[in-house]
Amino acid sequence: MLLISNVRRNQEKVHGNIKPNNILFDSDFEPMIADTGLDRLMTPAHSLIACPTSSSQHHPPEWSTSEKPNPKWDVYSFGVVFLELLIGRVFLVDRDLVRDSEVDEKTWFLRLVDGTISSDVARHEDEVVACFRLSYSCVSSLPQKRPSMKEVVQVLEKISV
Repeated sequence: MLLISNVRRNQEKVHGNIKPNNILFDSDFEPMIADTGLDRLMTPAHSLIACPTSSSQHHPPEWSTSEKPNPKWDVYSFGVVFLELLIGRVFLVDRDLVRDSEVDEKTWFLRLVDGTISSDVARHEDEVVACFRLSYSCVSSLPQKRPSMKEVVQVLEKISV
């Protein structure tokens, strides 16, 4: 929750490269986001199209073609990181967002979960599925369909009650 409030507090600023390697913990294990804006400064937009960075699965689809940063970029990246925490492995948007139309949402999500954490997920299934729905909305391919970080926090507060 502290990580989300860190992102939300800097809502008018776009980090542009939220990924697991940029989430650090201080001596009290409070999360902090590192490398604010450095990735975008170090890599010109035109070179990203031909040669995406190794963290491209955490970047939204519009990231490499847009000159102006958008707060919805960080929502997308947060969604990918959150999905990775929920399923216990790397989340590959192009592969993992494909769902068989005959499978209901809950079953589909539970199939994505790594076997090593499935018993933990089963104990908190309703909350985890609600978090999955939220993170799934964060990784919408259309920025205008993604929630704001403020909305993300509000939903998470309701889930954790």
